[in-house]
Amino acid sequence: MLLLVLGFSLQTANLPAIPMTPATPQVSLIGNAFAWNYSYPSGSNPQITVLHGQSLTVQLSSVDMLPHQFVVDVDNDGGGDASDCGTVDLCSAPFSTSPTTFSFSINFPGGEYTYYCSVHPMTMFGRFVVQDFGFASSPSSLALMQGSVTSSAITVTSLGGFVGKVNLTASVLPTGPVASLNPTSIRFSADGSASSTLTISTSRTTPEGVYTATVSATNGTLSDSIALPVTVTSAVSIGGSLPLWAIAAGAATIIAVAVAAIFVRGRRKRASKRS
Repeated sequence: MLLLVLGFSLQTANLPAIPMTPATPQVSLIGNAFAWNYSYPSGSNPQITVLHGQSLTVQLSSVDMLPHQFVVDVDNDGGGDASDCGTVDLCSAPFSTSPTTFSFSINFPGGEYTYYCSVHPMTMFGRFVVQDFGFASSPSSLALMQGSVTSSAITVTSLGGFVGKVNLTASVLPTGPVASLNPTSIRFSADGSASSTLTISTSRTTPEGVYTATVSATNGTLSDSIALPVTVTSAVSIGGSLPLWAIAAGAATIIAVAVAAIFVRGRRKRASKRS
């Protein structure tokens, strides 16, 4: 068993990738009990790389006339388990003498998976890489008072080796708080991440309530979004009457009047002494 596990690791370490056009991804796999595409220019068990949300067409044929079945192991439970074909894993019809075509949509999360032949899983397997990007926010919810500002760090992470630039937009519903992002576009390397700051601001007249801030990211092919609840409360009040800003303004006025009164009183005392 140890030798088999080591063999799997060594065989998949440097597999060549099949070049694919994002608009119409299509790949050809030729079944041979020794390996997919055994002795063909693409190399044995070539890596297949696609983008999340694409549709993939796999052209399948056999040169050894043995039965084969193409399986994408979405739940990563091993290629020998074909019991979840059609429910979790993606499986072609069995084929041997007659070529067949298998088409499916890439609607599972970005990351690295394995494709197998369910009949010969120990020799016919390769990497199946789904490129995408993921979202995270910190904090994941925001609360602020009327007339104030708060922010959250939005982090976008490469999945499956995705490389590129992502444009970001932000909005808030219902209308009330104002959202902005800095920067509005980010670029990251394979399996790297980059961040932008989401800022939410309110005016003194922004209605109290719960809002939803949505940050969307797209690069023209891939897109995703994340939603953050935003709670707006009234400015802090004392005695349930005046808001904090009004109290602060009133206090400043009182202090100014008091200082002026002391200054005037001091001048009068000095004037009376001179007289």
